[in-house]
Amino acid sequence: MLANEGVWMRRRQDLRAQRAALLRQLNLAPEDPGITSQLKVIDATIAECAKNIERSHPPAGEPSAAKS
Repeated sequence: MLANEGVWMRRRQDLRAQRAALLRQLNLAPEDPGITSQLKVIDATIAECAKNIERSHPPAGEPSAAKS
């Protein structure tokens, strides 16, 4: 695992924890639009982290840039 990948994975894990806490709040106050807007931002950031993690792994069928 690359060091940069570890940073993205840790960030994604932290965001998932924040998202879980917001979902609990949403269950208590479903009419709160602030919670839903925060969830949208967190979901977009989690997706960005996932893309960055994928970029750090070359697809299985393709040779990596390090190989000649």
